[in-house]
Amino acid sequence: MSISPFVIKMEDITRTPWLGVRPFTCYFTKQALPDFIKKYSAKGYERLGKFVLTLRSGEYIPKDNYASAETNYVYLSVNNFSKGYLNLTECTYLETDAGEKYSSMKVEDGDIIITRSGTVGRVAVFHVPEKMIEKTFIPSHHLAIIKTSTPRDHLFLKYYLSFSFCKDFFDALSTGKVQKEITNWAIRKIPIPLLLNRSLLKKEFSKIDKWIGALEIKNVSLQTIVDEVLTQFKLKTNAESTYRAETLVPCLKDVAQNRAIRLGAQYNAFWLNHDGHLFEGTDKKWQNAPLKRTARMAQKIVLKKGVLPQPRTLIDFDQVESPNGRITDFENIVAELGSGRIEFGNCDFLTNKLRPYLGYTILNKPEDKLIGTTEFIPFVIRNKSKVSVEYLRCLLLSTEYLEKSKFLMSGKEHPRINSIDILNIKVPLPDIKTQRAIVKEIKKREAKSQKAREIIKKLREQIDKLILEALSKNGN
Repeated sequence: MSISPFVIKMEDITRTPWLGVRPFTCYFTKQALPDFIKKYSAKGYERLGKFVLTLRSGEYIPKDNYASAETNYVYLSVNNFSKGYLNLTECTYLETDAGEKYSSMKVEDGDIIITRSGTVGRVAVFHVPEKMIEKTFIPSHHLAIIKTSTPRDHLFLKYYLSFSFCKDFFDALSTGKVQKEITNWAIRKIPIPLLLNRSLLKKEFSKIDKWIGALEIKNVSLQTIVDEVLTQFKLKTNAESTYRAETLVPCLKDVAQNRAIRLGAQYNAFWLNHDGHLFEGTDKKWQNAPLKRTARMAQKIVLKKGVLPQPRTLIDFDQVESPNGRITDFENIVAELGSGRIEFGNCDFLTNKLRPYLGYTILNKPEDKLIGTTEFIPFVIRNKSKVSVEYLRCLLLSTEYLEKSKFLMSGKEHPRINSIDILNIKVPLPDIKTQRAIVKEIKKREAKSQKAREIIKKLREQIDKLILEALSKNGN
């Protein structure tokens, strides 16, 4: 939404829910919201709070109740819905006692989820994954859970609450400078014009939703593609979503010899039991070697906060599609830095040290002269005639790397992986011809998935257009 020039008076501030002085909040409360109601609510409107049966939040559960291994209780957070659908790449399990205690708060199939903190206003209809049918899903306090009188209303609400006006509503009524948050009280106030023909819209939404569902089957994740292709070339066995329990009996000598003098069982098991191998079942004809033989850290040039000599394209995590490792936004041009950033310089690829399991490994083109977050680690290839940078990117976006990198992290609030550990991970290194064949096949399959994603995006834009047309047609 573009904001036209307007004057904020004290009486305008008193109309905001929390006496807010943020320009967009005042503008939305003073002008955009009344205009929407006046234009599209000639027949009246209904608040979301009265349209639904219940609207509640999940529960805050302290971290000391988190389980270190998989259990039957999954604790859902904003990160699991930040893309507008359920994503369990980052999956938190609860200890059985805690799970049983909060099981009455569980999310049920068909419930509508709205994110209330950080990434505010993402809307999804919750469906239990087929492989996790026995699990109990407990929502965090940063999620709003909605139940309606009939499941038929779920589809309408899912797309209406994702409508551009509702996105502006979530933004305007959120508070907090660094970590935005919206209350259930505010969410209940979202107006739903009565002139909307819900039955007709639901029919249209249903058609498009089925089309999207069919395309989602073609929208194969990069991790699945990498898994299938590497298995086809016998560089590994099929990836497992769960890892077997194993016994580890380390002694202080083992701990003293590891690279970070770490006591963690999973960290030591990766180096002692698995000898630092990323994959299991690699064909013996392929060489396995530490990444440091193929790549090294690039020189890191840090830019201090302040005004830049000239505007630069800034690549933070928001500009990268996770876990596909693809830069999606080259339009984030800045003239001033609020905090330190790094030059991408002449590096070949970068990977994220903060929460490495999220998959932000990206390729770099020196001619683009990009800068980015200091949470990126830049690397250069030692010998490009023997190693393909695109091949290494695929390895660092594989299921195994995203999962096993969790074992190598340190830090509770902001877990990071050490660059030394990354470089010591052992990976299969076939000849350059085979590497290029692998990359070619992965890119071929990836292109098909990307095409499906682009069509899905257009279909969702079409839904937004349908709502606007319905409002405009009946509002005139």
